[in-house]
Amino acid sequence: MWNKLFQFVIFSFLATSIASANDISQLDGDWYSFKWKYGYSLSSGKGVAFATNSPNFKVGQEIIRLSSVGKNSFVGENIYKDGKFYKVKATLQPDGKLLFEGEKNVKWEMEKIDPETYSSIVNSKPEKQAKSKPEKPAPKNDPKPADVDLFCSGMLTRTSGLINDNLGQFSDGDKRVLVQLSEHLSNNGMLLMQKGVVNGGDLENSNIGMRFANEKIGNDISSLVRDGSDKKNAIMGCLKRNQ
Repeated sequence: MWNKLFQFVIFSFLATSIASANDISQLDGDWYSFKWKYGYSLSSGKGVAFATNSPNFKVGQEIIRLSSVGKNSFVGENIYKDGKFYKVKATLQPDGKLLFEGEKNVKWEMEKIDPETYSSIVNSKPEKQAKSKPEKPAPKNDPKPADVDLFCSGMLTRTSGLINDNLGQFSDGDKRVLVQLSEHLSNNGMLLMQKGVVNGGDLENSNIGMRFANEKIGNDISSLVRDGSDKKNAIMGCLKRNQ
């Protein structure tokens, strides 16, 4: 549970500052392998099968996931005929075809097809592999905001205590900075506790936050001021909940 809450805090903090470096949308459309007799409809890097060549994956199933890593270059994973995902890289060639290179030393091409070709493919077999809508993803089970507030309350409060417990290993100048940080975390922890309780959160999440601080921060106080560390990002994410 604490791991999910921690990931949620990290994601909330980073999502507003990290943008996708490349655009995957140029691949949106229907792709087909005339050699291997299977195809999928790509949208935002995810492809849903409209034609299958294996009993191990079905029409309507997500069978490919791609991310852009450079101009006309992509990486991700693709289902093979055994029904398992394998890592792949793909290059959009000048002729418009996608050249894939995947695990098990295999290479193949996919061609982007027009609606008429698509229609002839999906209606070419007796079972008419009609284009299926992707299965609805399972509803996200994100924690309630009040529960995140209480998790953060426990984490900030306990982290404040951990700082105080470890002040002896730092110089006088560092101690003054850490004492101020400890007070800041404690004050914000109390505010988040009040907010979480008022909004109906489960107090057990505060205990989970405390355990998280004990297990993941412990005596590693220097990580709290080290740029880019997950622990600092988590602390910052929690502090932002009071803004």
